[in-house]
Amino acid sequence: MTALGIPARFYDGQTAAAHDARLQVSHGQLWIKAPDGGTMARWPVADVEPAGDWEGRGPFALGCRSAADSRLLIATARDLAELRMMMPELARAQGGRRRRALTIVLGGAAAAALAALTVFDWAPRWLGPLVPPSWLEPIGSATIQILSADHPLCAEGPGRRALQDFATRLAASRGHEGQIRVEVLDMSEMNAFAVPGDRIVILRGLIGKSDPDELAGVLAHEVGHVVERHTHESVVRGLGVQVLLQIITGGAGLDVAAIAATVVELSYSRAAEEEADRLAVEMLQAEGVRSTGLKRFFTRLEALQGEAGGALEWLSTHPASAARAAAIPDRTAGGDAFTEAEWQAIRAACD
Repeated sequence: MTALGIPARFYDGQTAAAHDARLQVSHGQLWIKAPDGGTMARWPVADVEPAGDWEGRGPFALGCRSAADSRLLIATARDLAELRMMMPELARAQGGRRRRALTIVLGGAAAAALAALTVFDWAPRWLGPLVPPSWLEPIGSATIQILSADHPLCAEGPGRRALQDFATRLAASRGHEGQIRVEVLDMSEMNAFAVPGDRIVILRGLIGKSDPDELAGVLAHEVGHVVERHTHESVVRGLGVQVLLQIITGGAGLDVAAIAATVVELSYSRAAEEEADRLAVEMLQAEGVRSTGLKRFFTRLEALQGEAGGALEWLSTHPASAARAAAIPDRTAGGDAFTEAEWQAIRAACD
């Protein structure tokens, strides 16, 4: 750790603003320092506890029992590991949290433990799907701005419109109202992902390295995340209910860019990935499109595993390609997702 301390984002619970902070530990206190060295808050080490999901790649949230409305966000696992070395109590607190959760399941625990489990475990599952896309649209827009800072978005054109129309039709088959907005980012990696606000980003590398059926399958998978509001659940789990409430109430001083930067790092649960796979097949079949592409895509990724380069970026953020391919039914019935003209326009989307 540098003399300045471990970097973090601090939400004081009094305003919607996020503050750059540095964390230092001294005399049984976690000191939350401003960039100018001033003290913004001081948490007793004994009161600091994990908040939200600590099983993913970050960001990682910390709460304080004696300052219940405030939050700290630690951006990386490396910074978290450094903080744990300075505060062994954190590891014990995490273990205690898991034991309290087990006690609740087996037959009851203290009311405080039940409340914590409700907020940090169950809440994302039921609250995320209830959040309207329009509430998180500013976060989605800011996320795309961050992603496109170094790699431009490909211009509006017939290729992107074909992708957008296809995604919107798939979503409509599940009763989803409104348009799914699809962006194409000029990056060579083989990836695609959904962001808050009913938006999907496809990287140029995925288009260049897939056939039409494979691309349709991957796009359908991301539509599955959108219609089931997995992106919203991920935001709630990663940022915490308090920050979500600040987003939807439009609190003054809300640091949308900072929140969007953390959204880029959020990931889905294995259950959400499996549900998106299943929905992809169902939506393709409902649209009269053959669904063999997604299965073939995962099989090909598994075969390519071990090769160097960014072509396998998908594998770093999605689990077990072989197992997922095996779980997808081999249904060859159906037509093409795109006409030949649409496919050629899609291939030329970034030209």
